[in-house]
Amino acid sequence: IPVELTRLTATPDAGGVLLEWTTASETRNAGFEIERQAVGEENAASGDWTTIGFVEGAGTTTEAQAYRFRAEDLPVGTHRFRLRQLDADGTATLSAPVTAAVRLAEAYRLAAPAPNPATTGATMRLAVRQPQAVRVAVYDVLGRAVRVLLDGPMSAQQPTTLRVGEGLPAGQYFVRAVGERFRATERLTIVR
Repeated sequence: IPVELTRLTATPDAGGVLLEWTTASETRNAGFEIERQAVGEENAASGDWTTIGFVEGAGTTTEAQAYRFRAEDLPVGTHRFRLRQLDADGTATLSAPVTAAVRLAEAYRLAAPAPNPATTGATMRLAVRQPQAVRVAVYDVLGRAVRVLLDGPMSAQQPTTLRVGEGLPAGQYFVRAVGERFRATERLTIVR
C-alpha cells in the first residue's frame, strides 16, 4: 500500500469545510487530489465528483504526516469529500468519503442569476437561515411584477433552485426576494 491513511475528517466552518487527514507512512506519494460531490444538487444523481484542489504528498516516509485543505465558498447543503491519492507512477487510490453540512450563518443567501445575460433563462439559488414565508418575483424596469417564482414557506438551511427568465421578452429585469427577515434584489438581462 503506497499510503496508509489513518484519519480523514471534514469540519464545516464559516461557509467552507476544513479537511484534515493523517498518514502513518507513505511510499512514492505524489499527493492528494481533493474531490467533492454535492448531495442533492443536479450532478449528485449521476455520481459526479469534482476535483477542487491538490495537496502535495511527502514522497516516501515512515513517519506520520498531517495534511489540511480548506474548501471555500461552498453552497449551503450537504457535501461529500474524498481523497484521490496519486502515486509517483500515476496510479491512484480513492479514500472512503466523508460528509459535512454547510450551514447558513447569515440571514439569507441569494445567488445572482447565472448565466447573466441569458438567452432562454437563468438559475438562482436561495437559502434562509430561519424558516419563514418568502416571495420571489420578477419585475420589469417599470416595477411591474411579471412573474412570481416562489410564494410561500421556506425551510431553514434548505437551498431552493429557481429558474428565472424563461419565456420573457428581451430586456432588463429585477428579481426581488422578500422574506420575513430580509429583502434582496438581483438584476437579470434577457437577450435574444
